[in-house]
Amino acid sequence: MLPNALRDRPMEALAEHLKASLNDRLWAIFDEADQPREDACRVAVPYRPDLLSTKVYPLISCYRTGRVNVSEDRWRGELRWHMPMATNQQSEQQHYLYWVEKSMVDILDLYQDAEEPCIIVDMSVLRSTLGYLTVTRGNPQTALSFPTVQIDFEFIDLESKYGVGS
Repeated sequence: MLPNALRDRPMEALAEHLKASLNDRLWAIFDEADQPREDACRVAVPYRPDLLSTKVYPLISCYRTGRVNVSEDRWRGELRWHMPMATNQQSEQQHYLYWVEKSMVDILDLYQDAEEPCIIVDMSVLRSTLGYLTVTRGNPQTALSFPTVQIDFEFIDLESKYGVGS
């Protein structure tokens, strides 16, 4: 594990908030249907994981991809939600991907009103895509397909700019 000074605390906090909020929303649906709960996210990480080596799904990864404006401490970020392909439920996966995408966008929109937000997301430039990411590696080739929701966003890092959350 990285020393605290090198860890991206705002991305860690956002990833954990997304995980908890997404699970709360899905659990409410299962509770209302009187069904056993399932997690919408089992792990949240502040980096882009190697999907072929990762063992725990569904997962959220949330990380910075670059700086937009230095003086405003404005950054670009990428948020991805992945789960392994379930061929027996392919017809339902597109509906579930849409639900995850809509829920994550709602959660991002509400994040600045959370108890201790570390970032402010600019919702006007947020872009999302739903699809299937196929990852290949090795000899012989190993290929796995992952239903994926990807959200590209810009944000102001409050922790860096104002010392919030430190």
